[in-house]
Amino acid sequence: MKKNNLMVAILMLLSLAQSVFAQEQSEDLFDLSLEQLMNMEVSVASKKSESIKGLPSSVYVITATDIERSPATNLTELLREVPGYWGVQNEYMNTSAFMRNDYSGSVLVLLDGTPMNDLMYSSFNYDNFELPLSQIERIEIIKGSGGTIYGANSATGVISIVTKNADNLTPISATAKMASPSYAEGSVNGGKQFGGRTKIAYYGNYKHFGGYDQAYSDFEGSKYTEDDNTTKTYSAGFNLAYKANEKLNLSAAFHYSGYQSNHYYSYSPIESSVIDVDPSTGEFQLSSEDIAFFGERNNSHLIGNIRADYEFSDYHNLFVRVSTDKQNVDQPSAGGFTTNNGIIDVEIQDNFKLAFNNLSVGVNYRSVNYDSNNITHDHSIGITDKENTETLTSFFAQDKMTFWDDKLSLYIGAKFENFSLLNSKYYFSPMAKMVYMPNNKFTAWGGYSLSYTTPGYNQTNIELNMFRASMSPELLYVYLKDQGITDEYLQTEEGQQYFNNILTSTDLGVAAIPSSHTDPSSFRTAELGVRWQILDNLHFETNAYYTWIKNGLINSPVGFGLTQSNHYDDLYIMPFYYGNYMKGNNWGAESIIKYQANSKLLFELSHSLYIDELYYQNNDDFEIDDFKDDRIDDNEYPTVPENVFRAKAYIDLPYDFKVTLTGLYATAYRNRFGGIESPYQKDMERFEPLYQQGNKTVNEAGANDNRTVFNFRIDRSFMSNSLNVFIFGNDVFSSPFVESVNQLQTVYPRQVGNMFGAGITYTLH
Repeated sequence: MKKNNLMVAILMLLSLAQSVFAQEQSEDLFDLSLEQLMNMEVSVASKKSESIKGLPSSVYVITATDIERSPATNLTELLREVPGYWGVQNEYMNTSAFMRNDYSGSVLVLLDGTPMNDLMYSSFNYDNFELPLSQIERIEIIKGSGGTIYGANSATGVISIVTKNADNLTPISATAKMASPSYAEGSVNGGKQFGGRTKIAYYGNYKHFGGYDQAYSDFEGSKYTEDDNTTKTYSAGFNLAYKANEKLNLSAAFHYSGYQSNHYYSYSPIESSVIDVDPSTGEFQLSSEDIAFFGERNNSHLIGNIRADYEFSDYHNLFVRVSTDKQNVDQPSAGGFTTNNGIIDVEIQDNFKLAFNNLSVGVNYRSVNYDSNNITHDHSIGITDKENTETLTSFFAQDKMTFWDDKLSLYIGAKFENFSLLNSKYYFSPMAKMVYMPNNKFTAWGGYSLSYTTPGYNQTNIELNMFRASMSPELLYVYLKDQGITDEYLQTEEGQQYFNNILTSTDLGVAAIPSSHTDPSSFRTAELGVRWQILDNLHFETNAYYTWIKNGLINSPVGFGLTQSNHYDDLYIMPFYYGNYMKGNNWGAESIIKYQANSKLLFELSHSLYIDELYYQNNDDFEIDDFKDDRIDDNEYPTVPENVFRAKAYIDLPYDFKVTLTGLYATAYRNRFGGIESPYQKDMERFEPLYQQGNKTVNEAGANDNRTVFNFRIDRSFMSNSLNVFIFGNDVFSSPFVESVNQLQTVYPRQVGNMFGAGITYTLH
């Protein structure tokens, strides 16, 4: 279905619904009007409650009502509705996601205030987090920098998931879903108050998904015959709140989730790697037959926090939060290894008012523990410190100054932050923003911020060996000549020593290694935005942004020279570097219209524009003369679509029927992983290795194409809303296809596709 057809279909349904509503009315669609929804209180911007209309940032909220009516079955599908967010799935739960950028690790994801970004890759690991969607009270999203309040890794966005407490829950509610292909889920949650001071909420769920048929493993004679599609996930947790007195509130939360699947791993063993000379051309060549083996993945995620809030007065409050996040992950790269990483995070924030100044000051100390073990093939993964503890320390201050009866607000803030994994330097992040509200209907805002993202452990401490083989003196000579080493140099004393040093090593290889020096990546962003309640039932908002990027982390375009391995005394490598090699800018705009035709009909239309220009920047690891005129990304097929159109409609019909429609259209984008092309040799059932020379017949894995998604859900309530039955469809017009490719983690391209199902919810009021 094309973009225009999608929009026309939705508008026709809206028109039909309006004619029905003119004849029959029942209960209101929402407890709040559209105007009240646009004035709702959120805490994501400053970690204290504020009206969304007065914020100096672009904030989007997915409410509990949105979630209850959504056809989504996981977090990725739910977030796909958010303008400015873009996510593509390698598998059902394996997602590459971005916010206003195609830079990995620049979006911070929180659960009840606890940061959840994976410590190996710095970005959020979607396939190691499970939470029943019915337990989510709301998701507050900052599109743009998290500023001085959030700091590290919130340079282009913050996703804050807030779970329900006893105030938002009945004693028990249970939901069961089944869908094709082979999807089943059961979840339960509830809440109760004890003695007026204590509240407890609980939840749990289990999910089984048999996966989509795989296009590259279903032909006759395939060696991939085991079931590596099925995934099983489960989660459980509770929230506890205690009101000690009128000033002190205590709370605690616990979350545990698990993920289990079988998986094909691949690696290139030494015994199948060959260094040779092509007799027909005389060119030096490397070749290797990668080996696939079947194994099990068992991931787990434990999150917990305790918090104390003390209110000194109406103008002064303070909170202290201590949290932990432990992630156990079976990493599939390079034959597989296990990471058991975690944080202990302490945060204190004091908010108080002095005259026209609304001040927030805070400190944050985070102990970061890295633990890598169970490396399947020692020659594939080299880690500088398999067990290591680093710290992240930050201090911030932010002032909101109000003038002219609160019509004008100025925000000024600064953060000083150090991550000992990199160095002992404190990085300064300033922020200045403005909000102008001449009346209760119109808001104009804008500002500037400088933010940083810190790398993951794999980007600073891991050597990934993609090839390793033995080398004879004759082949070494040919190889060095092929690398541009001259006879004149090899005949010198220095050249002979260089030759002998390599020759005395057992093997020669190709490896990805970190730069000798890594800085945080910096993002300087300027933003302007408008919110306008045109009518009581019509809301419009738009914003534009421009971001300058420096010291972006990216892999080098090719391998350079030969160097001694950092981890293996018997190995010389041709290195592919990973470091601060990217600079550039990106800019864009987001516009949203929300219209509530009457109490039974609400719809939302949005458009997101994204454009970038990224280049290689000067560095100490390699010369960029051959690359500096070339964009890192291909302008014709960007990693993030240039344009994304979204539509959403809520329709309440007679006889307690409720219809939800959501959809998007995205212009052509490149379906790939990490900037690496992904040719797949179907007849050989393998990806074409980076180091293999020669032309092979390949199938394109993940076409450069546009994307259309259409979802629906229809609900019907019974027994005074105690029983709800529903049918739903996700991505209904898509046959199974390869949306994105991650050839470092999967042996063959994976598919995603549509899903049709039904469910039932029983609530004990």
